[in-house]
Amino acid sequence: DYETLMAHELAHHWWGDLVTCRRQEDMWINEGMASYAESLFLEAVYGNDAYLESVLDNHKDVLLYAHERDGARLPVSGIGHEHTYGDHVYNKGAVIAHNLRKVMGDEAYFEAAKAFLDANQFSDVSSLDMQDFFQNYTPKNLGDFFNGWIFQEGFPDFILKSWSTTQIDNSTDWNLQYSISQQNHFNPSLIESQPMFIEARGFNGEYFREEVNLIGQNSNGSINLPFQAKWVFLDDISHTLQASLSEEQMISDDGITNFNRAEFRLDIDTPVESPFWMRVENHWSTAESEEQENVSLSDDRFWRVLGDFPSGLISTARIRYYGNPDAGNYFDPKFFAVLTELGIPEDSLRLFFRPLQSNVWQAHPHELGVQGNNTNYQGQIEFPLSQAGDYAWGIASDFVGVEDKTQTQLRLFPNPCGSDLNVSV
Repeated sequence: DYETLMAHELAHHWWGDLVTCRRQEDMWINEGMASYAESLFLEAVYGNDAYLESVLDNHKDVLLYAHERDGARLPVSGIGHEHTYGDHVYNKGAVIAHNLRKVMGDEAYFEAAKAFLDANQFSDVSSLDMQDFFQNYTPKNLGDFFNGWIFQEGFPDFILKSWSTTQIDNSTDWNLQYSISQQNHFNPSLIESQPMFIEARGFNGEYFREEVNLIGQNSNGSINLPFQAKWVFLDDISHTLQASLSEEQMISDDGITNFNRAEFRLDIDTPVESPFWMRVENHWSTAESEEQENVSLSDDRFWRVLGDFPSGLISTARIRYYGNPDAGNYFDPKFFAVLTELGIPEDSLRLFFRPLQSNVWQAHPHELGVQGNNTNYQGQIEFPLSQAGDYAWGIASDFVGVEDKTQTQLRLFPNPCGSDLNVSV
């Protein structure tokens, strides 16, 4: 019952005892690395699936709740004394350790970790010491990694904006051109460079995966594939844990299928003759789009759905929104804070959809389930699903129903004025 607890405490013989953090602001070196050792223990004893379940469950918990339990979104390094033993130190520290392993690769990461402990035994270290030491074991830019993941709060979110393929002359290979954007989830600055895997699935079940290096906010590039791609996406399920929750399943039965990690439910009404692949991405960031008149979309979250949907599929999907600041699951603060300020009721919410490769959003049929009153901003949206694309809630001015109010008495001063004019209502 307590095997991961024992693994954590035994790990302190290395992280915390043999080598310890120099200042309490770097306590993640002790506690985050020991927390990650729990997942390493599960991997060694029970295999890769147990490891992935451990790190993915922890990542979702950090993304959803760490800022609530600690009272703020915090960096891993540089936290205040009151958060020395908080969720960011333990749990987000473990997320960062996993990400560092995936960026460096297993061989380089474990070699660097062992050498770091040997070189610094019976002494204290800082995060910068760790960065400089681990840098000797990889060509990847760990300065960008530490600055983006360790020294600032929040998470980045990398999104595949568009892709296309062209067959290479006199070859069975195809050239894939891609465009990837980086969005922010409460992190104040972009990550300068980030390795990420691009994955492709073919029309006959083929699979290909290649690592690329993303630079800044927008990265464009190309890779060659040994087949024509039907689906292309970024690997953020088992690689870099970022501001998204993604999940893949093979759907073989009708009825309800829960994508628990992605916070998504599918209910299929028609018989499933043969299993089909489906991927759901719950992005905790703004969906980039062209500016559209009279449409305002959520800047908290959107969902991307991919799938080999069979012809004639009749299904209903469900997503939930959480805009109530008094609830424990206050996941969508930005968008609903604006609605609250403007006095826009909850039943003004609409669902919008855009096909893949498009920046134009359009209204999508849906059923809104308001929970409680019309201003607590917590409920669910159900909608027919038969097409791949992006889904997000928002408001359209045609439906808002806000009564125009004209203010007839304004006081302007001073008069005459120079560079500043005051307006009093």
